[in-house]
Amino acid sequence: MIDLKTVVARLKENDFTYEIVDLAQDVQIIVSAYGGRIFGPFVGKGKSLCWINPCFGSAQAFKAFLNKKEWNLGGDRIWLAPEMQYNVPDKNDFWGSYTVPSQLDPGAYVLNRASETAVTLKQAMRLDVYDNKKKKKDLSISRTIAPIKMENSNIADGMCFGYDHEVHLAETENDGVLSEAWNLLQIKPHGTLYIPTTGPVEYSNYYDAIEAGYQQINDNHVALKIDGKKQFKVGYKALYTTGRSGYVSTYGDMHYLMVRSFYNDLTGPYVKSPTGQTADGGHALHIYNDDGNIGDFAEHECSCLPIGGGFDRSESIDKISTVFYLGSENTIKNMIKLFLGI
Repeated sequence: MIDLKTVVARLKENDFTYEIVDLAQDVQIIVSAYGGRIFGPFVGKGKSLCWINPCFGSAQAFKAFLNKKEWNLGGDRIWLAPEMQYNVPDKNDFWGSYTVPSQLDPGAYVLNRASETAVTLKQAMRLDVYDNKKKKKDLSISRTIAPIKMENSNIADGMCFGYDHEVHLAETENDGVLSEAWNLLQIKPHGTLYIPTTGPVEYSNYYDAIEAGYQQINDNHVALKIDGKKQFKVGYKALYTTGRSGYVSTYGDMHYLMVRSFYNDLTGPYVKSPTGQTADGGHALHIYNDDGNIGDFAEHECSCLPIGGGFDRSESIDKISTVFYLGSENTIKNMIKLFLGI
């Protein structure tokens, strides 16, 4: 079981700086400088509500993971878009050339306490830009993670808690290179992810077409089956989404609803695009379901505002809020209606 004590043990063994942030009574997250990750939440110091790589389960497995310079730790992270620009040296060989820049992940984050309750992660980086002529891009990321203040933390027979994740992305000069902060939270199967929409939504398959039975498109929402067994990635256009979505699953003998919200720009300037298609942007939200090869997980991915290129701004500040409602099945059904309108 990957619980709070286990994650702390692996970080300590490898001299990685970390902070524990209290979200509510007996509910915590861990913020790690290595990888710039947010792990948890951990309820009663038990197993994490969100996915953490099973390699944390033993010192030997975790050391092997580090020695191989793997990136997939789990948790909540920040990458950069366009993916084709920063991660793919050869546009004609997406999977064969795909790479995760080490300057970004694990990066060289500096972790500090901003206050008694909040922490900050900061780093500067110089990244390769893969286009017609190889360039370098200088960027900085500053992130603040703080508990959400819930006026009513107890709801019926359950509880709620969460954290705000503020992301500040800045470039040193506007040199025509686009950049966009990209938030990815790895979640556990098995459950259903609900996306409120303004009508029958327009979406894109990033890899092969999503298989029948996984996506149900309704008049005012999309329902996605999350099982971590069949790989797909679906992007949803900002025009049709609301900036709010929810994931429903179980934790022991209780049910939970995870609600994520972010600023959804209806004009859709988002620059992350499907594999091999650099012109098809405008997707504010992406959902990824893995194939089960490394431990059954999925990802809730949302895009922040782009900077540079043809945009007037050289910096952006975005906030992603992640709130959990833990309780009985009836309580969670009521929360779905209230917070998602479904």
